[in-house]
Amino acid sequence: MNTTIDTLDIYEHLKDANLDNKAAKGIAEVFRNIAESSLATKADLEKYQAAINADLEKFRVEIKADVERYQAAMKADLERYQAAIKADLDRFRVEINAEIEKSRLEARTDIEKFRLETKAEFEKVRAEIERSKVDTIKWVAAMLAAQAGIITAMVRLFSH
Repeated sequence: MNTTIDTLDIYEHLKDANLDNKAAKGIAEVFRNIAESSLATKADLEKYQAAINADLEKFRVEIKADVERYQAAMKADLERYQAAIKADLDRFRVEINAEIEKSRLEARTDIEKFRLETKAEFEKVRAEIERSKVDTIKWVAAMLAAQAGIITAMVRLFSH
């Protein structure tokens, strides 16, 4: 960092202010040393600005790479989770379909069992009706025979 300080001008100002030569020279030298060691020039600032810009660009590139890497990892995770969820849903669908089919078969079996039981009961009722019909016919025939006998007896009894 080289900055030019007019030490002669400082020296002359200090001398004009009634400072002795040695003190004025010492103070001017201190200003020159300070300027050389700690004051930045425009070139120094431009160099630092360029270094900062380069560091910022490097940081931006690193951040962009990190973001892209994290996005890729997140996308891979998301795809893996989606595949796992799809597999779970497919397995669940198969299980549900199996349960539905099992319930259908059970319902069909129950319906068929009920149908057979109902048919058997219906046949029992039909047989009972047939027996009742035969019994009724026998009773009616017996009643007709009895009435015929009574009528014949009455005819014989009143005709003599």
